[in-house]
Amino acid sequence: LEFKDFPADLKVKMQTSVTREEALKRHEEHWQDADKNGDGLLSENEFIQFTRNEYADVLERAGWNPPTFNEDLYRKLWNALYEGHEKFLGEKPSEGGISRDTLKPYMSIVAKKRIEAGRWRGPPPEFESSTAKAVALPSLQ
Repeated sequence: LEFKDFPADLKVKMQTSVTREEALKRHEEHWQDADKNGDGLLSENEFIQFTRNEYADVLERAGWNPPTFNEDLYRKLWNALYEGHEKFLGEKPSEGGISRDTLKPYMSIVAKKRIEAGRWRGPPPEFESSTAKAVALPSLQ
């Protein structure tokens, strides 16, 4: 909802300003910057920093951001991701926080919704868990 007022021309600018590889590299840099203890996991507070890093990247690439950062929303998202880890990946989450694998089911849903809305460039993503369990694009029906 925060991005519902994202001007269409700036959204296109953001989406086309970097390649997929560059976007993944930036995502990795944002993750590492937020992972203060270097354990590869993001605690709730580290996830908030990661999200702030992503916001700053959107502002840099598009010149626009929502007027406020909804920290409560991202705390709820972190909790949903943490609680959903076992359900979607079949293993208990680490007490240290969420891993990149924890994000994959969520990103699958985001991708599926964007594909359905005609807002996806390129082929649908295929997510593979580092635990070698494939994460399929879930059905939304």
